[in-house]
Amino acid sequence: MRRHVITDADHAVVEFVARYRVGGRAVRLHETSRFVREGGQWFYVDGDQQG
Repeated sequence: MRRHVITDADHAVVEFVARYRVGGRAVRLHETSRFVREGGQWFYVDGDQQG
């Protein structure tokens, strides 16, 4: 995880980079994701992939 920001009691933003291999080829996913808390549980809302 690169960073996280709690925007209020029920909303947060998380930026992360995931690295993995597909068919021996390295792949990198860099995303900023938005989460919302409902009923005490955090849920992924959506995200923006970074170049």
